[in-house]
Amino acid sequence: MRELYRQRPIRQTIGWNLRRLRVSKGLSQERLTLEASIDRSYVGRIERGMEDVTVSALGRVDSWDFQG
Repeated sequence: MRELYRQRPIRQTIGWNLRRLRVSKGLSQERLTLEASIDRSYVGRIERGMEDVTVSALGRVDSWDFQG
């Protein structure tokens, strides 16, 4: 686990995983952000590893039905 952190900062890992999940479900950033009530530019910065994501934002994304 420490090796992963050294190779890729945690916010980049979170962003990469968020994008991977979103794309695997066929969702655009716009659709995800509308459904999860999060600003699209914020999600874009998270996915690029440029933004520290809040726990509440992760909760809103997690609580949204990705099957929708």
